[in-house]
Amino acid sequence: MTTFGAPYSMYDERLGEEAVGQGDILLWDDAVEPLLRAGVVVTGDCDIANNKCWGRLSVVPIIPAEYYLDNLRIPQLLDKEEENVLKQYRQALECMLKKEGREVTSAAIDLLLREGGLPEAFKGDRIKAFWHSFLRTKATCLNSESQKQLLFGKYEFDREGKEKGAVVWRKKATELLSNLPGDLMQLSGIAGLDMKLPLIWLRAIREIPVSGIALKNSDEKKGMAVRIGRLRETYKYKLTQQLGHVFSDIGLPDAHENALKKIRIDYINDISGKSS
Repeated sequence: MTTFGAPYSMYDERLGEEAVGQGDILLWDDAVEPLLRAGVVVTGDCDIANNKCWGRLSVVPIIPAEYYLDNLRIPQLLDKEEENVLKQYRQALECMLKKEGREVTSAAIDLLLREGGLPEAFKGDRIKAFWHSFLRTKATCLNSESQKQLLFGKYEFDREGKEKGAVVWRKKATELLSNLPGDLMQLSGIAGLDMKLPLIWLRAIREIPVSGIALKNSDEKKGMAVRIGRLRETYKYKLTQQLGHVFSDIGLPDAHENALKKIRIDYINDISGKSS
């Protein structure tokens, strides 16, 4: 595995037969599902030592960055593109129906959207033909690779072929990984994990039995986790802090945020002598 050079390590590898602890990095070597292959123990050491966790541990998964991008962000970005295209295409269909003297209803528009062929009035119109094709294809995109290619195609179309979709995506992916949401934490490379850029996904917490972790080679059985390291103190407690924020964060309504923004603008206009 290629580990992209962290100047320091966020974890210790040699644990010996120490008791299981918070920050332990676990690997299920025979697991195929990315969310179940590796994880970090987030149950507190005091709870483990005093058996307050009832023999079960809370674990958050370690996922490769490509899983985050392909399965979480690309579908989200594609849905946003679909929303924008659908809005424009519906407006074009409304205009077409009006010109033809047909009744403009949501049912009539939905019927046209579901029909396979491009409306006769739109033939020869490159933009509307693309909208139609995009929406039809989006409805049948069932895997991450087809979704990615559709998104690339949309990016390239928007730029009239002057920039490849993959190039646009590379820039967006760089920005996304540089500004991770609060429920993700980047790790430096971890020996034993075939991940170029591992991420801890805090929101996808699950429970496992303590008995399902092998502390030494002779304990290993099929389906058991092995420990391949433990986060160092600073990162262990940073992870705990971030986990707390994820599940205690309170989002305020957009209307509230917009109202506060208007108050700030009015205030600045007032003290600067400008009218709102």
